[in-house]
Amino acid sequence: MRVGLVLYLLLAANVFAQDLSLGEPPNKLEKDELRRAAKAMLAKDYRLAVQIFHVYAEKGAAWAQFRLGVRYMRGEGVEENKPLALAWFLKAAEQGVAYAQHDIGIIYSTGDGVPQDDAEALKWFRKAAALGLPDSENLIGWAYANGRGVEIGYSEARNWFSKAAEDNHPEAQVSLGMMYCNGQAVAQDIVKCLMWLMIAEANESEPAKKLLTRARNWANTEQIAKAKKAAEDWQEALRTPQ
Repeated sequence: MRVGLVLYLLLAANVFAQDLSLGEPPNKLEKDELRRAAKAMLAKDYRLAVQIFHVYAEKGAAWAQFRLGVRYMRGEGVEENKPLALAWFLKAAEQGVAYAQHDIGIIYSTGDGVPQDDAEALKWFRKAAALGLPDSENLIGWAYANGRGVEIGYSEARNWFSKAAEDNHPEAQVSLGMMYCNGQAVAQDIVKCLMWLMIAEANESEPAKKLLTRARNWANTEQIAKAKKAAEDWQEALRTPQ
């Protein structure tokens, strides 16, 4: 399972992110403090960033609780302390921070500092997916495809990969494309196979590049042209404001 902890470095864009999945500061003061912490992290002054996060985490700010958990998980500005990281993630997760929920799922999936528990991981991925997090949608698909925490169910896997793929998640796009290539829980469709692999390749997926080379050998010129047009139309629709 290629998951790796999401636990982002939270530098630059994702430290500043005004995104409910990461926890959004509710007022100007806290936004300014988040910016101050971001600058400290860019300067590798993790201790200052931790001090800022700790002040607001203790006050119940979800954005700070999540980021403080990341610091304890990574040992940045503090000694690594995975149980404490999980405790802060849980506080943020209870307030609806999707990435905190997702990372709790990753912790249980990998058994990183806790007993490995696929069912518990899946529970947290579902919570984050309910908030629309594509990373979690993809991993729920993976769980159904591989029987991790749930019985194998390829139709459910396809449904979850489809959700994540439509949310522009490259790994899910690869998985969905290969399901169409192989006719797994869907009618075999080389055009849709190629389309999703092309979209994933445009999203810089290395596996997609390799698989696309092989998949093109299974298609004729007309099918490749149709897939290319469908991929371009999908990408254009994604760029067009609704």
